[in-house]
Amino acid sequence: MKKLLKYEFYLDKETVLEMPKDSEILTISGVAPEIYFLFALVDMTGQIVNRRFKTFCVGNNVSLDDNLRYVTSLFPESDLLTYHIFEVVSE
Repeated sequence: MKKLLKYEFYLDKETVLEMPKDSEILTISGVAPEIYFLFALVDMTGQIVNRRFKTFCVGNNVSLDDNLRYVTSLFPESDLLTYHIFEVVSE
């Protein structure tokens, strides 16, 4: 069975979340200034793994050493920056 869950998310340079391996990331959204959640469709029987996410702002260097998959972009009303979220994935 799958459930919709939310995980607290930080707009630091890197966020690590423990979640089932095959969870489907739906979106990341701000619910208040400086409070963000990642929403996912989660198979509760899946193996728990650490999933890594990196945040970049416009103009930041993006490391080519990591295999990155785009997740979403955030445009906080309380901030002049635009944040782009990528998941670090292994092949």
